[in-house]
Amino acid sequence: MLEPYKKKTNIFVGVGFITQIIGRHFTLGATTSLSLALGYLLQIAGAVLMVIGCVNYAKGKGYSGAWGLFGILSILGFIVLALFPDRHKQAKAT
Repeated sequence: MLEPYKKKTNIFVGVGFITQIIGRHFTLGATTSLSLALGYLLQIAGAVLMVIGCVNYAKGKGYSGAWGLFGILSILGFIVLALFPDRHKQAKAT
């Protein structure tokens, strides 16, 4: 993976996943419509951050950023991208 994308990937995927968990917590424990709305808002924000992180991850591995849309699937999408071979390692080996 290319170095400039590593830090961005870690930050966006990490913060996005944690934000989704917090949003889910607010949604499940919602006692008012405000906490329910806040929970959904946090989940959407976390999903956006996760997609941005996955776009950076795909680019860092040498793939089109469109593959980052797997981030919509949250951590499962990130795992799918992790299974993609790193094209930059292959280029260094030859």
